[in-house]
Amino acid sequence: MGKPKTKIIENPFLLWIKTELSERMAQNLTFIKIDPKRIFLENKIELKAVKELKSIYPKANFVASFSLPKSPLEAFLQIKKAFTKNTDTLNLVKNFDLIWTCNLAIPKGEKTESQIKTWNELNATDGLLMLTYLGPDTAKEYQALFSTKPDIVDMHDFGDLLVHCGYSDPVMTMEYLKLEYEDIDVLLKELKALNLFQELTELESNTEFLERLNNLKSDNGQWYLTLEIVYGHAWKVAKRSKYIATVDANSILVKKK
Repeated sequence: MGKPKTKIIENPFLLWIKTELSERMAQNLTFIKIDPKRIFLENKIELKAVKELKSIYPKANFVASFSLPKSPLEAFLQIKKAFTKNTDTLNLVKNFDLIWTCNLAIPKGEKTESQIKTWNELNATDGLLMLTYLGPDTAKEYQALFSTKPDIVDMHDFGDLLVHCGYSDPVMTMEYLKLEYEDIDVLLKELKALNLFQELTELESNTEFLERLNNLKSDNGQWYLTLEIVYGHAWKVAKRSKYIATVDANSILVKKK
């Protein structure tokens, strides 16, 4: 007998965040003139967010890195799953006019540059990359409880990396979204799901830690959790030639009058 297949269960809180990021990012499309024929959805979002994008670009063909519920609506949306049947590797045709990606966090270091280069390879020349992720101020209320801060790239550094990796005219903005909690267990569960503090797993049952967490309760008996939402978009530019033609000044003929 073969091994039973493990069903991957999407965390409802994380799925909600990515969907919320997508819906908020879609508001920026009002100011961007683009008529994409092929769109790549990189991160899983709820069907309602996919429908919203489809309503904005009804003629576009979509490719997603995730599966949607099988239904007539899926066929209507013209969604094609980006994974092959037998493997978990992406089997993508490149040249997407629009890449749409909603990330929980983008870590600093080589992984950031590698991720941007992957997007650049998938984008068509003059194609658009639209991204959103949770910035380093996420859960800022609780960062003092831990010895390290979230390892997330700052939006200004990210904009510089976009240019370095072959994009032009990057625009980076941000806003804060504040969540309220009345139940400390729910707060801990969702903080843990964000995976921003590795120490949390060891400390969540620590009496001293819980007391410090209780002291962060507001006067109205609630805890707050800030999400820093970073938005960015940039255009892929044609690769510059590695070769530069030079002309000897002495070979230039000047026509005399």
